[in-house]
Amino acid sequence: MDIFSSDWIGFVITGLGTLFLLGEVWVNMRGFFALLGIGFITVYFSVYLETGSFIIMLIIYFVGLLLIILDGKLINDGTLATLGLGCMLTSVAISAPTLVIGLYAVIGVLVGGFSSLLFLKVFKHRDLWTKLTLRTDSQMKLVIIQ
Repeated sequence: MDIFSSDWIGFVITGLGTLFLLGEVWVNMRGFFALLGIGFITVYFSVYLETGSFIIMLIIYFVGLLLIILDGKLINDGTLATLGLGCMLTSVAISAPTLVIGLYAVIGVLVGGFSSLLFLKVFKHRDLWTKLTLRTDSQMKLVIIQ
């Protein structure tokens, strides 16, 4: 039995891929989660797509991820994050051979994205973003006093 013939496998693969990719953004895992996430998403697209479409959908997925990161860390108004989520969901939905597999894949991306926030409870937070953001005067005084 081929595991990719099951409809629900798209849910698992896209969920784990998104979980690890966004988990790498939130916590400091030194690229390990990013490699796992890229691996899962690459497997998903390579199973369901031919070579020409594979590269296009992979680019759309990662552009969506980049838009979410840019919005969350630089702009903070939600516009780019919404467009990024739309790109990610569209790329996995269009790649699927049937509607059921596409729905499972979309739900997998959503569940994986929300589940990645659980990494903040377990692993060390990434300090990179606090160095790039501006602080208010009250936060500066706290830093000076400590």
